[in-house]
Amino acid sequence: MSHHPPPDRLLNWRAVQALVGLSRSTVTRMGSDFPAAVRVSPGRVAWHQTDIIAWVSSRPDTRGQA
Repeated sequence: MSHHPPPDRLLNWRAVQALVGLSRSTVTRMGSDFPAAVRVSPGRVAWHQTDIIAWVSSRPDTRGQA
């Protein structure tokens, strides 16, 4: 019996924004510094949840710094 990891969830923009706290225009300006979206249908994109979580984890914690 083989155990497979659960499939990676695809997140829509609203879910991504809730996790990263950035506007879509900021993410667009970041270019390749932000995980790439995948096309799920014409006119619709999503992001792999594992990519977004890894990106958030890799960011420096700047809370409380002004």
